[in-house]
Amino acid sequence: MGNFDGNGYTISNILVDKAITYDGVDYYGLFTKTENAYINNLNINNLRVVVNKSDNLYKVGSVISEVNSLVDDNITWKEITSAIKSNMND
Repeated sequence: MGNFDGNGYTISNILVDKAITYDGVDYYGLFTKTENAYINNLNINNLRVVVNKSDNLYKVGSVISEVNSLVDDNITWKEITSAIKSNMND
């Protein structure tokens, strides 16, 4: 079980374009995997997730790419976008 308290701060202007790979699965997100997590008092503004398409299975989430039992409280987000690139030149 983990706890992330943002203390009311804002995380702004984030680009997530690198994956964390577990067992052949590429995870994209601010947090890749959570289990029994508690995330609170966090503001997220202008988060962009870009997936570099590969032969791997991929899981994408703007904030969390895989969730197992999450409790969230007082989280706001604005301007969340995502894109999938077929290769590095797109």
